[in-house]
Amino acid sequence: MIENAGFEDIRRGLEFTKQSEFAKATRRIVYNFSEINIEERGHFHVDVMSGIGSGLIVYQNFRFFLLTAKHNLKQLYPLELRNESPIWVPKDHPPNWDDMLDFFMARRIWYVGELIDYERSSFDPQDVVLVEFFFPMKPMSLPQQFINVGTSDYFLDKDSFFEKQILMCSGFPAKYNFYDNLDERSEFTQSTMFNLDHKVGLFIRDEHDGFVSFSDEMNITHEELNGMSGGPVYSVFHDDSEVRLAGISLSGGGSKLRFLPAYVFHDAVISYKNARCEVVDEASYLADENERPDEMLRMYCDMENKDEHFRRRLGLC
Repeated sequence: MIENAGFEDIRRGLEFTKQSEFAKATRRIVYNFSEINIEERGHFHVDVMSGIGSGLIVYQNFRFFLLTAKHNLKQLYPLELRNESPIWVPKDHPPNWDDMLDFFMARRIWYVGELIDYERSSFDPQDVVLVEFFFPMKPMSLPQQFINVGTSDYFLDKDSFFEKQILMCSGFPAKYNFYDNLDERSEFTQSTMFNLDHKVGLFIRDEHDGFVSFSDEMNITHEELNGMSGGPVYSVFHDDSEVRLAGISLSGGGSKLRFLPAYVFHDAVISYKNARCEVVDEASYLADENERPDEMLRMYCDMENKDEHFRRRLGLC
């Protein structure tokens, strides 16, 4: 939001920003494991899903990723308990699926935070990762909402922050996104919710870059924010021209939220191939040789009759 904005501009900005590309590209992370591996069972199966955490679907180099906080990955099951595809993220918002192929499935994790040379006592500047996804495995399934981080146009630079700037924080708090264990006789073993929440606050500068402050009347406790870690913090405006990524949430409570500024991790995200990489699904080794994601995207766009604007967002024209 521009400085000294009037009430009507603020109202319009808040209404629009809750429906902006940043809000719609916010996702919840799901972790899963199986008690029996695929070799013994004979087919892929998920026995239990669990976990909380948020992130932002981003795109670059003809690939889709989840930008999120590294500490969210502490919920990833130990190697001996993981199934063959341990991290899932819904492709669309709101979630709409017929089968498991309507989820993004994690391929590998890029520890881009390790490329960041920045020190702060109030938060960990290295607490950021990119989770790379496999390419969508069926036609007509390209995601509609994502942020192309291959350009700096979507990032709020350091000089663009100002005191009491209105910022929106989006994510999936655990208290609104719990799991239910279903009756063993049911076809399904679990159910869960995907409730996206937004918190609006003011940017306050301090000796550690700054934080988001919420009014005392909102009573924003840790419980209200738990699960929003990794979700985007972004500026408010009444159209897409000025909505920018300010950072990702790291921790919160006591009417404030700490976030990792986008200007700290932007270069690392762009240079992700220089970061340490961990393969989380061994099928990734099968997909590397002679891979042409740009050609796959062109084929999918042709099949889905995507217009020039969408193709331009993917860097295909």
